[in-house]
Amino acid sequence: MTSRAEFFDRIRAEMGRTRDLAPVAPSVRPARPRERLHVLRRELSERWRENLHRFQHEFERVGGVFHRVADVREAPEAVARIASGDITAEAYVAHSLMSRHRTSTRWG
Repeated sequence: MTSRAEFFDRIRAEMGRTRDLAPVAPSVRPARPRERLHVLRRELSERWRENLHRFQHEFERVGGVFHRVADVREAPEAVARIASGDITAEAYVAHSLMSRHRTSTRWG
């Protein structure tokens, strides 16, 4: 077991390693955040297919398993099967739903 002093020494050593990184600053808050939110929502709803494809690609790149359903009403059952931890159910859902290459969403 490490002592409190050793613990803090390790933290200081790790924090010292960040000195070579580029300087960072907080993002500037938009002048009218609510208007910006509406613009972003509209843009996302107009390009949801491209955004979904990009999300799927990045998600799978880091090891995620992306599931599709043919209709939004099928989503709760698919999520329940996946959440149950039954690998067989997960594989079935992935195969059967993704083979249709269809997505239903309420975005927009």
